[in-house]
Amino acid sequence: MALILPIKPLLGWMMALILIDLMTGIWAAYKRGEKITSKGLRRTPIKLGGYLIAIIASAIIQLPIFIGDLIPITRCVATFLAVVELKSIGENITSLTGVPIGNIIKGLFKNKDVIKEIAGSDDTNTSETETDVPNKS
Repeated sequence: MALILPIKPLLGWMMALILIDLMTGIWAAYKRGEKITSKGLRRTPIKLGGYLIAIIASAIIQLPIFIGDLIPITRCVATFLAVVELKSIGENITSLTGVPIGNIIKGLFKNKDVIKEIAGSDDTNTSETETDVPNKS
């Protein structure tokens, strides 16, 4: 249990990414008109088991070799696996929208004003608008 506790957040994030990948994958396959089969769905728990074993094994290897996080082997393994899952999720989103996920992300960065508006932060200069209001005194 002492081994699992420090890596519990990594395991949780990995399971969340796999679940998101599963949901977007099913949705994309449905949109493409593909059959959803038990054989295809069986890959998810196998992948989940493999990923969890890889993260736990890296934590076990890291214990006797390094004290602390001099070389964060477990984080490196988890990051690699997360990138694989994020790429798969991106491919599913591309399949769903017909737009490459990279273009969607670039569009978000190009439209900074839209993002600021959504976030509720407005960088307009308020000093100009205050002088335009007539004084009633």
